[in-house]
Amino acid sequence: MEEWFAFFASPDTPAPLLAQLNRRLRTVIDDKEVVELLKPLGLEVETSEPDELVKLIEAHRRSWQARMAATGVEASD
Repeated sequence: MEEWFAFFASPDTPAPLLAQLNRRLRTVIDDKEVVELLKPLGLEVETSEPDELVKLIEAHRRSWQARMAATGVEASD
């Protein structure tokens, strides 16, 4: 089982603001001190660009859909 965390913004957020937010978040998250603080919690820092996150989410969606189909599990409200 893989677990990950991401930051999201409203779809109408201007691209320049998204780029600025991504740069600032990466500056904090990639900081050696932050990385070392997260290690004892079993967390590994891995940052990406917004388009890479979209690909990751899509890959996970496909993977879980396949697992659900293989076991007969159906989503419900």
